[in-house]
Amino acid sequence: MRIGGFGAPLRAAVLALAVAACGQPSDFGAALDDAVDEGFPGVVLYVRTGTYTWVGARGVADLATRTPLAVDDRMLLVRSAHPLVAAAVLQLVNENKARLDGAVAQYTGLDVLYGVPDAQRITVQHALTHTSGLRDPYGFAAFQEDVLGRGADTSRAWTPKDVLAYLGRPGHRPTFPPGQGVRYSPANTVALGLLLENVGGEPVATALQARVFARAGMPHTILGGAPDVVPGYAILPKSQIDAGVNERVVRAGDFYDVAVVTAAFGGIGAGIATTAEDLGHFLDALFAGRIVSPALLEQMRNAKTAPALLDTGAEVRFGLGLAERLTADSGLVIGFEGAGYGYTTLAYRVPELDITVVLLANASGPDLSLSDALEAVLRLAKAGDKRAFGVR
Repeated sequence: MRIGGFGAPLRAAVLALAVAACGQPSDFGAALDDAVDEGFPGVVLYVRTGTYTWVGARGVADLATRTPLAVDDRMLLVRSAHPLVAAAVLQLVNENKARLDGAVAQYTGLDVLYGVPDAQRITVQHALTHTSGLRDPYGFAAFQEDVLGRGADTSRAWTPKDVLAYLGRPGHRPTFPPGQGVRYSPANTVALGLLLENVGGEPVATALQARVFARAGMPHTILGGAPDVVPGYAILPKSQIDAGVNERVVRAGDFYDVAVVTAAFGGIGAGIATTAEDLGHFLDALFAGRIVSPALLEQMRNAKTAPALLDTGAEVRFGLGLAERLTADSGLVIGFEGAGYGYTTLAYRVPELDITVVLLANASGPDLSLSDALEAVLRLAKAGDKRAFGVR
């Protein structure tokens, strides 16, 4: 029984009938209720195990209008677009258009990482596994002031090259030499996006659409220009408040609506809009071998780095684009997660049990976490109880 493949109104009706037949609310819904109670404005869940799929939403899409969040609402992949870009880049590797041991600068142009020490030693593999040492350009005080602060030129269209240029400034040296450590940085994702564009010979949005979105069956996913993305609500760190970001965004209770901020991030920095169901389709298609070759998929899911701590609070190890995380009751799960600038994403697979879980929330902050919801959903899915999916 597949609930997740219908349009939003029909899906909602089917879910309502299934839950009514069961005589009690779905436990998956209870996990979402708990996440909203803990502070998220809204959360969407996609969970699939075997032939059973459940998609549900709780909370609101807009704190001002109190519009209920729907399962088909799009959110932005902030700090979590890396696996989609990695999958497209690995296709170029499979086509012998790029090499894992080739220098990123060789494929993007030397001007992209100009001024970065040891830039010529940063390989594609380093960027894929977050072992490049490149820092987070979005976190620099100079970036906060120039792009997001009081004196920012709001009419300027910032490009990925503009963002990466901050890495070559004095005082912005890499965290460690290439291959000598591990630390997540969105700079790796942005650089790989430029590689995809330069080597593939087409705009990155076109490449992702053909190489990933279409192959995986992601009809609601788009890079750039999605008009109906739900607002992202963030608790701003001190560095952004000092830069004056709070003067450019709208206050909403304890949050700020940071849509104007994410709009300033050129390209894939915060530009992929998607749904929970589409991300579930991506993971399922990826693990089914429909996006990259079996050999490269094995390297994507085979984490070999030392542990790294993400902004979500999770400790993970990286393969070529995917992360491995240890959960309390379900052991190792493979996928990705990220949080920042108003959105939180968790998307994981338990391959041995054929379980896929995706959680999307329209808020981010230091005290907000979807980890408890992930653990609760995994326990229910692992138990294999059809009633959790609204089936007798």
